[in-house]
Amino acid sequence: MPACHFDPNELEIAGELSLAIGGFCSPPVLAQDGDNYKVVSDHFQFHAAVLARKLNPRAGENIPAIVLEAENQSAVLAQLKILKVA
Repeated sequence: MPACHFDPNELEIAGELSLAIGGFCSPPVLAQDGDNYKVVSDHFQFHAAVLARKLNPRAGENIPAIVLEAENQSAVLAQLKILKVA
């Protein structure tokens, strides 16, 4: 989901708050896609983290995230669908 779907001011505030506490209360969920990762849930937090890295490259370099393992990916995605967050 592109960042343009979110309010830029809210993304900036969320990015600043993530820097203040070292992450998000609800971290983004990622799945490995070859050598890269794709966001499967909590796109807002992901885009806020990208903005946080621009605001403070050193502090925003890494953020906590949930990375799905291949063996449980389908179960987690089914759960996210039921919870309506994916």
